[in-house]
Amino acid sequence: RQAQQAQLQQAAGAAEWRADLAQQQFMLLTVQRYFQVLLAERQQQVLKNQLAAVERSLIEARDRFVIGDLPVTDTHEAAARASGLQAQWLAADSELQMARQVLAESTRLPTEALKTQAPQVTDQLMAAPPLEQVLAQVRVANTGLRLKKAQWDVALQEVKKHQASGGI
Repeated sequence: RQAQQAQLQQAAGAAEWRADLAQQQFMLLTVQRYFQVLLAERQQQVLKNQLAAVERSLIEARDRFVIGDLPVTDTHEAAARASGLQAQWLAADSELQMARQVLAESTRLPTEALKTQAPQVTDQLMAAPPLEQVLAQVRVANTGLRLKKAQWDVALQEVKKHQASGGI
């Protein structure tokens, strides 16, 4: 009975670790989706800036063609670059809308309520702790390891329970 009591207590502990692990996995997935939105926003902004620069060069190429300073092929090449960047920007916009929708579905918040803010970059870099210290912290705080330990303890109690009933 003692082994069965200990086994039930360990199983309850394992259930708590499973819930914690599921919560951590959900938080990680939400953070990944949030950063996918941030990345898509940045990509779209970069393409928008590139498109503006290429459109300025297209206008310049057309003006230079009109005055006879450039051949028509340069104008066509500039127009092709502008069209290609326009297509890339539209694809990036689609990707951004999709990433926002996925994040909204994950958080169950409306897309209009999702305001993204990129983390601020600081000039000061913190000194990283020694590797041994980090590994020790991970071993103590890792929910997955705690769950495995609790499952191991439940299995040991199961062995003790059968040893007592089998007279071993």
